[in-house]
Parts: sequence; structure tokens; C-alpha cells
Amino acid sequence: MLCCDPEGRVLLLRTAWKGRSGEPREAWLLPGGGLEPGEDAEAGARRELFEETGLQVGALVAVDQRVVTYRRAGQLLDQHETYFLAETTSTAVHGRGRTEEELEVVLEARFWEIAALEASGERYFPADLAALLSR
Repeated sequence: MLCCDPEGRVLLLRTAWKGRSGEPREAWLLPGGGLEPGEDAEAGARRELFEETGLQVGALVAVDQRVVTYRRAGQLLDQHETYFLAETTSTAVHGRGRTEEELEVVLEARFWEIAALEASGERYFPADLAALLSR
């Protein structure tokens, strides 16, 4: 989810994991995740945002859909992604609803100005984040 504060900064989660050969990897990611059985994309986006950050938002606007193919545990998987834009008035983020796996990999949450993120040299996904926000 593209969750923005009133100043137009986007919320990202700094995550760390082990790469394919065991090397440490790190990147800033949008809050989000998989859908529960019977859950639609909007309900899933709201649930994931709340679980990962404690934030609740009003109206959601779908700004993009895509399919990303990636390899996990030696298997090719197609991930169907829907990007929603929402605004929050609160920047008080907590991770009390995170899963055990998320507690291990999510290191930090921060609202970023896109120009500052791009200038930082930090790794982030999706790579076209600025274009998504401009929609």
C-alpha cells in the first residue's frame, strides 16, 4: 500500500533477509502481503497495513496492478499485486500485529519524501515508486 502522510511522504518498511547464497540483503518495502481466503484486494491491503503498522486509513484508490514472477525455494511463483494509495493523519507506527516472520525481518518504519529516498542510495521496491505515487 502507498500510505502517505499529510506532507506527501510515503511509508516504507526497512527489511532484512538472507539472499540465495546466505548473504544478508536489505531493502525498503511498502506495507502489504498476501490475501486471506475469500478476502478481496482492498480488504487485504487494509488488514496488512494495520497488522504491520497499526495504521488505519480512509478511502483507497487503486493506482496499479501487475504480476511479478520470482523464485522462492527453487520454485517460480507469480505474485499478483494491486497498489492502493491512501492517506493517513497519523505517523505513529507500531508493529504489534506483525507475524513472527515479520518481527524478524522488519527493522524500521519511516515516512520518506521520494526525492530524499532516491538521493539516499537506499535500495527500495518497487523501483518505480515515484511513478506510482504520481498517479
